[in-house]
Amino acid sequence: MFDALPPELIEELRRRSPKLILLRLPDGLRPNCAAIAESIARASGAKVIASADPCYGACDLAPEDAEAIGADLIVQIGHSPLGGRRRGDALIIETKAEADPAPLIERALDILKAERSIGLATTVQHVHQLDRIREILEASSKEVRIGRPSGWAAYEGQVLGCDYSAAKAVADGVDAFLFFGGGRFHALGLGMVTDKRVIAADPYEGRVVDLTDDAKRLLRARCAAIEAFKAAKRVGVLVCLKGSQKRLREAAELEGLLERRGKGALILSFRDLRAEALLSFSEMDAFANTACPRIAIEDQPAVGRPILNVREAMVALGELSWEEYREDPFSQAKA
Repeated sequence: MFDALPPELIEELRRRSPKLILLRLPDGLRPNCAAIAESIARASGAKVIASADPCYGACDLAPEDAEAIGADLIVQIGHSPLGGRRRGDALIIETKAEADPAPLIERALDILKAERSIGLATTVQHVHQLDRIREILEASSKEVRIGRPSGWAAYEGQVLGCDYSAAKAVADGVDAFLFFGGGRFHALGLGMVTDKRVIAADPYEGRVVDLTDDAKRLLRARCAAIEAFKAAKRVGVLVCLKGSQKRLREAAELEGLLERRGKGALILSFRDLRAEALLSFSEMDAFANTACPRIAIEDQPAVGRPILNVREAMVALGELSWEEYREDPFSQAKA
């Protein structure tokens, strides 16, 4: 996925002339970390220190880490800037996957025979391939819709774990969604957010799967977690200390609301959360998560206690209806 430094990165490095760079990479690029660091050092003349901490997205730039080591620039590769907005202390460089999507899309068409109108969604690594995918679908007499985001996503058709606005923009006009990209999380989110059939084409595993029923099961699991949360006597309110995920004010407000409803509450801060860390807080009957919504979805099975995102907690506490929650289930805004 990453063969050479993009020209825009080289140009920016030369313009800024940094002395020490903190390099942050997602897991998929870490096998090439040394080569990438050496290329950046050659292009900039700067010393490069690579972060071994997780790197989840443009909401996770770790400026505190850069300050701790004295770095005057963060270079993060593999994500897109939130809302397309650039930062003065960081260069966020996108990567592009180049594998031909045609074979997987042809297989997806075998599953989508009955659907006439298809919505497309993907992650930033494949946004540039959406036009090619559209051509393949239209050649099979499909009507294709690609939505424009209104949240944190930067491109048409792009979805993030906390922003499905591009998909929602076209959901009423499609029979199903085709998600092209790696993993299951974003495709499952599409199903939860849109209530549409979702076919996921994964170019990394070479698989095409129908995740419609999985998304419905996940939604039922979230409903069950909300019901279980109502009985909790003591709740840990999770607040992340990193970048755009840091919502201290929201955590304090949620703590106060829980206490007013007769529940004990304690704010638990973290930088990188693992499910096993929550297991040791045995006094807590449940957790309310103000950070990345993925935590509640992926870590709850290992914790064995309810972990609700903010809007789910609002439903459990009677502040939001289930219908209002369903309008934007992955948002961490209270309303």
